[in-house]
Amino acid sequence: MKNITNIPVWFIICVSLFITYLFLFVRPVFLNSAHSMFFPHYVPSVDPIGYDLRAMLSYSVEWMKGCTPYVGGILYPPLANVFFSPLAALRFPVAYFLVTVVSVAAFVSVALALPLASCQKPDRTALIALTFAGLLSYGFQFEIERGQFNVLAGACCAWAIFLFHSGNTKWVRLGAYLLFTVAIQLKLYPAIFVFAFARNARDWKRNLVRWTALGVVNIALLFALGPWVFRGFLVAVTAQITNPFVWIGNHSIKSFVILHQPGTGPFTSFLGLACVLILTVCFVSILALVYVRNVRSSFKYLVTICGLSAMLIPSVSHDYKLTILSMAFAMFVGETRPIMVNRFSGVVMAVLLFTLGMLYAWTLFSFTFKPFLQNNAPVLLSTCIVLVVIMLTEEMQKRELRRTSESTVS
Repeated sequence: MKNITNIPVWFIICVSLFITYLFLFVRPVFLNSAHSMFFPHYVPSVDPIGYDLRAMLSYSVEWMKGCTPYVGGILYPPLANVFFSPLAALRFPVAYFLVTVVSVAAFVSVALALPLASCQKPDRTALIALTFAGLLSYGFQFEIERGQFNVLAGACCAWAIFLFHSGNTKWVRLGAYLLFTVAIQLKLYPAIFVFAFARNARDWKRNLVRWTALGVVNIALLFALGPWVFRGFLVAVTAQITNPFVWIGNHSIKSFVILHQPGTGPFTSFLGLACVLILTVCFVSILALVYVRNVRSSFKYLVTICGLSAMLIPSVSHDYKLTILSMAFAMFVGETRPIMVNRFSGVVMAVLLFTLGMLYAWTLFSFTFKPFLQNNAPVLLSTCIVLVVIMLTEEMQKRELRRTSESTVS
């Protein structure tokens, strides 16, 4: 055992991706019982392409005409209509092309460029593998097909967190707050990443003031187009929470519970209560561990659990939001060091990281290829649990190393 050194992160990640690829692609397509190539309707596409972008642009047009944009099924914050109004002046193929190109660039910037810029000695091979896997994933293809902009909101949020933690001037921090605000005004759910805006986890007074200020500013911006537009937004969001669109590709906790126990909700059944409890305990545990450890390396856990919560908490989280997990997981891997397996705790850590990689890889494929766990909610909840266990194991490793070094010195 002493002759075994470190297991590189890229090896664990690539093996988990490869095994899942064999099981969820090669097996159903080429090794099925029909003895013929079978390629199902992989992405639940609609005709014409870019359905959500077409709808968003139509809402912007309504706003520019002086009408309320909250017609049909719009659920985006009021300022999203302003952000997309320049694209409404273009022919749709041009607008769709621009959004697609920017989305691809934004994804690569977060999955590859950001970890390379922010992490010390990142595993480049693992990051490149994750970037290509994410670009080819079912969730990202679904995002592009719909003309969605989760990647844009996620990129704004990720770069905002990076600027906040790396910037040394007030102007850089103001830029971080501005990017974060744009992310929230594009999609509400990035607001949960506010917990990552803390340089000193134990300086809770300053952190609370900062979080409160960001919250007040973003709530105020919901009234930017006037009280009547805000009222329409509030009515639309309330309707979605009350009566969400439930299908196998909606991986929210509420959708998962209704699918398996029709007529119930997340707080009215044992399954729903269990899911909510798991997520709550995992989130609070990581917040507590980040507070106790108070080191920069702990924030990768906080960012990842925030990404998981952003997918599970809203009543509607279609599978194109899985790109948020892809970006968060790339940042997590970028901060992960090679694993020392000359101790039992190192072997445990290697197994846990492999399990985490397998869970993530499971979300890269369409539900049409999965023999079980077709809805991603159980996989995302399991990822939360494994994440907490990895953080606890890492803390135990560090304490073990400190005790060993202290006994050696004495």
